[in-house]
Amino acid sequence: MSRLLLALSPVLVLACQKDDGLTAFNAEPEAEITSHSDGEEVLEGYVQTFRGSVTDPDNSAEDLTTIWYVGTEEACAAATPASDGSTSCDIVIGADDSKITLEVLDDQNAAGSDVLEITVTPTESPEVVIFTPEEGGLYFSDELILFSGQVSDGEDPAEDLIAWWESSLDGELDLDAEPDTAGAVSDAGYLTEGEHFIELHVEDSTGKTSSAAVIIDVGSPNTPPEAPEVSISPEAPSVGEDDLVCVVDVASTDADGDAIAYDFAWDVDGAAFTGAISTYLTGDTVSSADYTHDQTWTCTVTPNDGIEDGPSASESVTIAVSCDSDGDGYESLDCGGDDCDDTDSGIYPWAGDTFGDGVDSDCDSLDCEAVGDGSAYYALCDGSINWVDARNACLSAGYTDLASVDDASVELVLMGLITNIGSPKCVTGSMGCPWIGYNAYLTGSWSWSDGSGSTYVNWASPEPTGDGSCVHMNRYGSTGWNDTNCTGGGNEYGYICEQ
Repeated sequence: MSRLLLALSPVLVLACQKDDGLTAFNAEPEAEITSHSDGEEVLEGYVQTFRGSVTDPDNSAEDLTTIWYVGTEEACAAATPASDGSTSCDIVIGADDSKITLEVLDDQNAAGSDVLEITVTPTESPEVVIFTPEEGGLYFSDELILFSGQVSDGEDPAEDLIAWWESSLDGELDLDAEPDTAGAVSDAGYLTEGEHFIELHVEDSTGKTSSAAVIIDVGSPNTPPEAPEVSISPEAPSVGEDDLVCVVDVASTDADGDAIAYDFAWDVDGAAFTGAISTYLTGDTVSSADYTHDQTWTCTVTPNDGIEDGPSASESVTIAVSCDSDGDGYESLDCGGDDCDDTDSGIYPWAGDTFGDGVDSDCDSLDCEAVGDGSAYYALCDGSINWVDARNACLSAGYTDLASVDDASVELVLMGLITNIGSPKCVTGSMGCPWIGYNAYLTGSWSWSDGSGSTYVNWASPEPTGDGSCVHMNRYGSTGWNDTNCTGGGNEYGYICEQ
């Protein structure tokens, strides 16, 4: 370590005392700064502990005095070093404090010193930002106000910073402003009425400070808005046609003159509904597609003046049960009718049906190809079942019986059904040669199962051959009938019902 050793007294002190005619000379004490090196960097504003050592060939340590200087200013007053000659001084380094001196004096004021040149690195002031309250915000004296912000420093940990809130009207605020490890500051409190200049101050360990500020208005206690008057339109909605619209008939009033917004909430039979759409105001409408018969819908409207909610108002409407909503002339199942889908005017009993389309258009619960000829209704159904089971299926589905073929024109209608499904071949399990009602099973003689007195027959040659007591048609692909076993295995076909 390079040191500039200075003798503050350039001449040796000559003792005035004489002992046996001898003159005693006093040597100068010496000083050395040991804690830092010349040119060493130190941070501005922080406390630095400087250490040194002093010696004197003529005196012990307790006879010496040390003084520390920053520049020309005394930093640590005169003091006696430790018995080993060590000494120290805590100095807050300023931006211009580049010269540190340790001076030592003996009991005859002979002096020595050591000078240290340091490099002072400037430090930054802490930073601060206010999140809330917001600049220009309106608050109220009876309302808790959130005070939040962020502080930081380039050198100090955030939690070591000192922060505090201050108001131009209320002075330093009684708020918890101790930063957490991320520098967040948050608390809530009240302010008096008036315009406030709010500051968040922060100080670091070097004493440097910063602040952020916002101007806010604090008003007298807020008065919430009054309840509105509301209704639901139309009063008697039609399912599938009318949207339900919640209407504010008489607007809310606000004693403070604040602008009012409305929140609309719907429920159906007490359960919250979240699919509302908008007609005049946000969320004021329920689409006609979202409600049905025998439901009670309630609209609740809550006013808000931008500060707090006022009392709500509610209105309800009950959707009346309609026995023929789709207008097809058939009443719904709910009303004891037999229209299996009262929302579709194309679906009703005996409406006709298309085999394999997955839609039960005629409400018979069967998958059939069906058509009416003006006097009767016929359904060609896929069952792959024997004659007895086929007849029971027709009766269970509400049909009169298996089809009776009164004449050739009826047979043409039935053959049309077979053609519509692609004229499948007559094999076991096929719809191409379906069961009809002609049989000798029920009475022992050939007749129609529904009691019809028709005498029309259309046997395929060479039938009947006595193979059985029940009949299926189109045996050989040319309409003709065939007699076969009514219940035995291997004789399962589709069937035609009649109404």
